[in-house]
Amino acid sequence: MPKRLSRVSVENAVNQLVEALYDRDAARVELERFKAAHPAPEPPPEFDHLHAFLDYHDRRREYEDEVAKREKTLSIAEKSYARAADSLRDVLPENVLLHYDYMGRRTSLNGKKYGILNRQGEIIVPSIETAPS
Repeated sequence: MPKRLSRVSVENAVNQLVEALYDRDAARVELERFKAAHPAPEPPPEFDHLHAFLDYHDRRREYEDEVAKREKTLSIAEKSYARAADSLRDVLPENVLLHYDYMGRRTSLNGKKYGILNRQGEIIVPSIETAPS
């Protein structure tokens, strides 16, 4: 049985979807940028002494912590997107494009136009445009 969402709930889900899409893309770019700019520390062929090993261990742990922090940000955005998509899946008719001008609280997204589509039960955003100034 399809969900019965109020008008406000649907509007909030659309805003959440767009915001999570933005967050997900930004987090993915940041993770890729970090990995490209900061390769994982490689161990030397041997450690001459304990402190050399501990230094390597610290660098490796710091690197892994930084990657994990970025992966967590990406995971949170992906979960937020999935929640919003799940809310819209039953209310947005399949293969009918919803044109949406962002009206949420994030000023960085103001003036952007989105196309949102329910394609075979998957909510996708096939188009994003910036409105002319």
